[in-house]
Amino acid sequence: MTQKIPRFSVEWVTDCDPVIGLWLAVLDDARDRMLYALKSVQETDLDRTPPVGINTIGMILYHVALTDLNWVYDNLLKEPYPADIAALFPHPLTDADENLYAVRGWGMKDYLDRMAAARAKVHQVFKAMSLETFRALVLREESYGTYEMTPESILRHLAQHEAEHRGEIQLFVGAYRQTE
Repeated sequence: MTQKIPRFSVEWVTDCDPVIGLWLAVLDDARDRMLYALKSVQETDLDRTPPVGINTIGMILYHVALTDLNWVYDNLLKEPYPADIAALFPHPLTDADENLYAVRGWGMKDYLDRMAAARAKVHQVFKAMSLETFRALVLREESYGTYEMTPESILRHLAQHEAEHRGEIQLFVGAYRQTE
């Protein structure tokens, strides 16, 4: 009997420029790692008081999904969310005090469905881009100041953002299990 050997490689996303496909693969790897980490999360953990801070695991998952959309639609495209997506995200990213919006009472499937829908939109937008557009600087003027960004930097940011929140969730779960 042959044992399957674990493989660590980057299989870039097809149907787009290979460079963009590589960045989408990095983003997908961050998601795969998040999904693996979420296997240790119980439904009762989603709204549980966190060991530090105020953000529950459920709030963090909603934030991760909505941040994908925020960077693509609000920051890059400067367009409203498509109607099918807007319906899935009835709450803003933050509340009036700039804290993550307190989403409560949803199950893991609710969060996973939203994360998948948001990520599908990221793929849709980026797969249609040319490499020139992907690497072009875009000037943004916001109430808090002016900045430049590239679409490429958005994918780097989203992968890092997801990895950071994955670590936060793993710390919470570890703390929860120690107190049980």
